[in-house]
Amino acid sequence: MIVVDDRLLFEVLTGRIQLLHPRDLVPPMSAVAAPTSVNFLTAEAISVSMIIEAPILVSTRSPLMERAAAIAGVDVIVIDARETRP
Repeated sequence: MIVVDDRLLFEVLTGRIQLLHPRDLVPPMSAVAAPTSVNFLTAEAISVSMIIEAPILVSTRSPLMERAAAIAGVDVIVIDARETRP
């Protein structure tokens, strides 16, 4: 797991946000969810991360997500959400 300053992440991510079609997400979501017993949102986050080849950004640690992401070869980055408020 990598911990970084969320202001830096915001600058890096600006202009790089994408939307994916559900047809592209369902097959990898099924593959992720089956062996790890993760919920829909976790499977979606890991699948999107795999497709766009980017880490998952979270403000709260989740050992289940971290284990499933590690199995899928995806990094999970914890940001400090308190510092994102104006």
